[in-house]
Amino acid sequence: MVTTNNPTVNSSQSPAKLDKIKPAPSQLVGIFMPYFNEAKRKYLPVAMGLYQQGHLEGERQIIGAENIPFIATWSGSSSLPSDLNRCRVQFDNNPELSYEMMVSAS
Repeated sequence: MVTTNNPTVNSSQSPAKLDKIKPAPSQLVGIFMPYFNEAKRKYLPVAMGLYQQGHLEGERQIIGAENIPFIATWSGSSSLPSDLNRCRVQFDNNPELSYEMMVSAS
């Protein structure tokens, strides 16, 4: 499980805290609603707002050691729940500690 401390979302403005992410418009969220369990739907507007930002920075908590900074990026051009997205996570600003995967938006 990944635990993040002080995760932020960078934009052209100053970094925003996760709890300050602007929710996605209801028209866009409505397209994705049928794909999500009812108990998780309340998170969808903010999750999609984060998705539209395109990246997240934070620290990976390591028990008994220093936290490791990370940056996660994703394609963000998808408009359909079934579209594939390329996601990349890089730890400690080290290209050798990068991981990339393709995931569906739903």
